[in-house]
Amino acid sequence: MEKLHLRLFTNNVALELEAFEAGCHLCPINSIGYGGVHHSFVEQLEWMVPDDHDTFLARVEALPAQAEQYIALLRSGLERGIVASQDMLRKVVPQLEESKTSSLLIGMIEQVPEALSARAQAALTGYVAAIEAVKVFVMSEYAPQARATPGCKGMAQGEHIYNISLRYHTTTTMSAAEIHEVGLQEVARIEQRYQADVMAPLGFAGTFEEFVAQCKGDKTLHYDTEAQLLDGYQKLSDRIAEVLPGYFAEFPASKLEIVSKQSETAPCAFYLSGTPDGSRPGRFYVNVSHLDKKPKYEMTALALHEGIPGHHHQGSIAIENPNIPNFMRYIEDRRYEFAPARRQMYTAYLEGWALYCEALGEEMGFYTDPLDLFGRLSCEMMRAVRLVVDTGIHDQGWSVERAIEYMMTKTGMARAGVEAECYRYEAWPGQACAYKIGEVAIWRIRNIAETKLGQRFDLKQFHSIVLGSGPMPLETLEAAVDDWIQLTLA
Repeated sequence: MEKLHLRLFTNNVALELEAFEAGCHLCPINSIGYGGVHHSFVEQLEWMVPDDHDTFLARVEALPAQAEQYIALLRSGLERGIVASQDMLRKVVPQLEESKTSSLLIGMIEQVPEALSARAQAALTGYVAAIEAVKVFVMSEYAPQARATPGCKGMAQGEHIYNISLRYHTTTTMSAAEIHEVGLQEVARIEQRYQADVMAPLGFAGTFEEFVAQCKGDKTLHYDTEAQLLDGYQKLSDRIAEVLPGYFAEFPASKLEIVSKQSETAPCAFYLSGTPDGSRPGRFYVNVSHLDKKPKYEMTALALHEGIPGHHHQGSIAIENPNIPNFMRYIEDRRYEFAPARRQMYTAYLEGWALYCEALGEEMGFYTDPLDLFGRLSCEMMRAVRLVVDTGIHDQGWSVERAIEYMMTKTGMARAGVEAECYRYEAWPGQACAYKIGEVAIWRIRNIAETKLGQRFDLKQFHSIVLGSGPMPLETLEAAVDDWIQLTLA
């Protein structure tokens, strides 16, 4: 096992160095809410201990130096022809302006004790000046050189950078063309399921677009209050926990906490892991903004994906296992804007597992209502479409607008949500491909095990093998399952 861990670590470092040499880290700027010294700083504040005023002020005081380094990094990208697109920069200037008066920052400044007030005001002045310097640089020097062509195609060494990005995020050697084709096949398969398993049982004879419009217009399919939405997720999680022992043999000690989140840019739900000692539980964040855009029928799939047996179950089992090396045990899933020039995140394993868990919910009996199944298939369709539009933007020369139109047609999502998705794909090449590629691989590996083992196949044991060694490349996961198969057959 130690030799395997050494090989994985060595491979990680080699890919990271290759990405650095290609300059993949040189344009960490975008308008999606992640990427840039200003976004990183405010996000860091959200995790701080409220009354640790010295650490807080030290971080504010360090921002000017970080801003200078950030400008230098972007300038290096300009010199090498690795620069953000005009699309990626569309909101950067107003976002920088807004960050100068961040309510979170100002609120924490106001909480500083009187004895530190002079230091706090000086730190705030320096912070504002630093953000202004970044804004001036973007407006006067960077934006005029931004590329008109979206995606990697418009970048120096763009094809090479995209290939590295796909290898990093999918942990495979699949080409962009192969991934695009998988996406098209998955989209067609899910479309058939919409007709056969959702619309036909409901007796709906219209088009898919008409069905989606009907669902969106039905106010009974949305909760009226934040409390109702959170309670709905809690009850779902409780129901899932009751049946998990029939499918899993190991369970984490860490608790799962369901937390509300008010955000205009965050997804409907997301997960952040807790600590190994359980002092901070795993947190399933529920975005309670715009309740009229949070349909009840999507909640089951989201609960399975973000909570149990998805991210919380998998992530907590990993961080609570001291036999897993730290580089596989603690996966920091922020700073995608630097990927692939950063340590491996095993996105295909992590997100593939969570998407597998959405589908596993059918075996577990959680989609008895056709509308709940529609919610699951809608979530899966979004991940399938990602394969098509990500490769479309970065490999096939698609405009972001073409990607938006395709995604709207295939998913039925509102334009605002689709725009946010597609601009994210442009900013993070390859990341969106990891979900479906990972899920398809896990189901393929499971099907192989079921075929070879027949009646000796044990689903609990299969899940233990998949989760027992922490995040890993998909080929390594397949080898681990194959070893289990051979041992079982011996």
